[in-house]
Amino acid sequence: MVYFTLCLLLLWCVRINSCASFQFSWLGIMPMQLVATANAFVWTFIAMPHLPQDHAVAMRVWEQEVAWTEADKPIKLAARALTVPNDHKLNQEPIFCFETMMHMLYWSCLVYDHKRGTVQHQRRVSKLQETPPKGMEKPCLQPQQQAAKTTLDLRTALGLYSLTDSNLFWELQRDTRCLLGWNDSTIVVAFRGTASMTNALSDIQAWRVAHPPARGHTLCGTRPLVHVGFTRSWLAGGFNEKVINHIMELVNKRRAGAGRLNIYVTGHSLGGALATLAAYDIRQELVRHGQQQAQVMCYSFGAPRCGNHAFARDYNRVVPDTWSIINDQDVVTRGGKFLFLYKRPGKRVIVNDFGHFIVAPNSIEASIQQSAGGQSVDHHFLTSYHHAILSIILAQFGPKGLPDGMQGIIKLAQASPYFQDLLANHMGMHLDSMQRFADTSPAERSSASLPDARLPKRGFYRIKSVAAGQLQKRPASKPPLLRILSCFGPMTGKAGSLNTLSETSTDSVKDSELVSKASLDSVAEDVENLGGQRHAESSPVRVLLDI
Repeated sequence: MVYFTLCLLLLWCVRINSCASFQFSWLGIMPMQLVATANAFVWTFIAMPHLPQDHAVAMRVWEQEVAWTEADKPIKLAARALTVPNDHKLNQEPIFCFETMMHMLYWSCLVYDHKRGTVQHQRRVSKLQETPPKGMEKPCLQPQQQAAKTTLDLRTALGLYSLTDSNLFWELQRDTRCLLGWNDSTIVVAFRGTASMTNALSDIQAWRVAHPPARGHTLCGTRPLVHVGFTRSWLAGGFNEKVINHIMELVNKRRAGAGRLNIYVTGHSLGGALATLAAYDIRQELVRHGQQQAQVMCYSFGAPRCGNHAFARDYNRVVPDTWSIINDQDVVTRGGKFLFLYKRPGKRVIVNDFGHFIVAPNSIEASIQQSAGGQSVDHHFLTSYHHAILSIILAQFGPKGLPDGMQGIIKLAQASPYFQDLLANHMGMHLDSMQRFADTSPAERSSASLPDARLPKRGFYRIKSVAAGQLQKRPASKPPLLRILSCFGPMTGKAGSLNTLSETSTDSVKDSELVSKASLDSVAEDVENLGGQRHAESSPVRVLLDI
């Protein structure tokens, strides 16, 4: 289109009072020759090889650097500052941490099937009535343990960061669930992905609205626009205010000398999109209250794009330490771009079950990874993400490993009892055998592999069968449409979030409620204290809170 427009413009420059001009005007020879020649010169100049600037090369190298453990992050950041001391932009760039990704993966899996008690739901009484009518008294809370679908448990998740307390927030109208864990130096916020028909309906509401507060201009392309379904799930019933206010209370109650506060936000699928929106709002609230020293990091798994280019630019300025982990041909992450309407914020990390691992790929590297066979729904399941990341761990002891990958996995096992148990019991990778293999010469390692090392079966952490006595009520199987839509969620269980609380009464959908999960020393203490919970051996209880 541009080419023919230039041809028409050049026709006006031809002299009309000559015979040659009539021929050129009629045939269009001269204008097309001029435009084609100019086009050839421009593209030749663009494609001409040139030496990149030093800071561009250094930034490309350091952007793809990996810190295998969280203890290595400050060491590698200091080394980067010494390598390019005058490049302030490069020194402000984040670094990807493999240990943090593993921690966030555990939390993202746990929030789907967090062990929970059931509460006999009854229609709430209006707050304006001081004395409820007969037959409408508030029922007693009787926690009843449900059988877990996975071997994941909250105690292990809290132990990853030595967390002491947790809260589970649940907004029933949009079926949004958020699990918080914290101590004086760390806060983890995990959002559940698509696990019900309500969540699936939020996913398909793909039109855009202005990100609150509205700013910029639509015609100039400077107004941040976000996915309306994700935004409503985050804002419904004041869910965002409840979560952020709880986080700010924890920040304000920190003891003096607790050090820097790290806030990790994570989620899978829909949960990853909610984590993106939440990370932005949490950081803005921290800055508003003068808590700039707190660091907000967002690690999402299979998260769809949730905003336009203006929102991505604004988000990258506010929360630069954001990583979107993408499993190979994940249909949710590969699609949903709608030409230029949506843009993924943060940096990408592409993984697959062959052990390939690319951090912050450029456009060429990302396009090479795309398969000609199309996108895959199976690659979106959390079990696929778990299998791909474990494949990366195993690949570090083979020819595909990164230069420091083998030592990084050994450090990771030494620093975390959970990872040491995971590698030893499920992958046959014992710490002593890994150290002996790393001490061998490179020539011997090239022709051998780690003894007894293997990949576990996909979904090895799932409980395949549950005793009938452990279940109160066997959940009904999903209808065919819901089973199709469940591709946006995990494969950790066939039961969605349609639990007793939402099944008993349809009136609960009309009201906005939060569910806070507590684990205190006794049930009586749970009902009296609705704040943070100290975890003990008692059974969990679910408490209804009004928004």
